[in-house]
Amino acid sequence: MVDDRLAVFFEYASCERLSQSDILQLVWRFGPDTKIETIRFKVVCSSCRGMLLVRVALTTVV
Repeated sequence: MVDDRLAVFFEYASCERLSQSDILQLVWRFGPDTKIETIRFKVVCSSCRGMLLVRVALTTVV
């Protein structure tokens, strides 16, 4: 059985690191009515502690 799930990738400007987050975890954490634009400003990089995000990508994870 294959479980397809959506994931969001955040890229940070200060360290250029890509961070993957599962959509279901984001919905659980921020609520079902939250928009991606709102989450962008609440996510912090675990490496550099930077908050500025360059771009956000949505993809399917198998």
